Amino acid sequence: MIKRRATPVLVFVFACLFSAVPGFSHAALVTWLLEGVMLRETESSFDPGNVFSAKGSFVYDAQSHAVVDWDITTIEHHFAPGTPCLAVTCTNTANRFPGPFAGTDDLIFAQNGISAGTTPVLGLVTPELTDAGGTKVLVTGAGGYARGSAGAIFSEVIAGSLVAVPEPAVSTYLLGALVLLWLSDPLRRRATQALNCKRGVLQLIHYSNGRSRRATIERQFQDSSSRCA
Repeated sequence: MIKRRATPVLVFVFACLFSAVPGFSHAALVTWLLEGVMLRETESSFDPGNVFSAKGSFVYDAQSHAVVDWDITTIEHHFAPGTPCLAVTCTNTANRFPGPFAGTDDLIFAQNGISAGTTPVLGLVTPELTDAGGTKVLVTGAGGYARGSAGAIFSEVIAGSLVAVPEPAVSTYLLGALVLLWLSDPLRRRATQALNCKRGVLQLIHYSNGRSRRATIERQFQDSSSRCA
């Protein structure tokens, strides 16, 4: 009985463990952090040569090539789904396009619908992002932050990387599963042995003291079954 109960529990535990492993799931969302990302305003900018940073992160689904969430701050603008509009209406967007070079992604963060020439845009060109995570060095001289109109800013990326938030290694999950197996077997054996021992004590008392008083039988059972624990 105990053995039959233990098996579904172990199956359930293994299902939970493997469903949490990125390699065993249908698709893994990976959070990418902007690390050391620096941009320099170009000659066509209002302040050429000025260097500034871009900080934040975004969540990316490599299976569908979709940016599902983002929170990035540059010299003057906060790119995020809920950033307030600078005009009456706008749309905060984040999209992935094929990069300008083979094996690259072009990530475009923007706030559209403000007015012609003033839409803030941040572009990051990176080696193709995958579920495997890791570190991706940004392509320099490409992408950048731009906003037109008065005090226009035009820039290009000069340094930086995208770093995936560390995920538990597959070996961690497998090690946990092995530990569960190791623990479950001796515990199940001990529980079965204890139950069989107590059954044997009851049978022994029944056949050897069938005419004894109830209190005497109960006391014998308590004294003898304590040795089965």
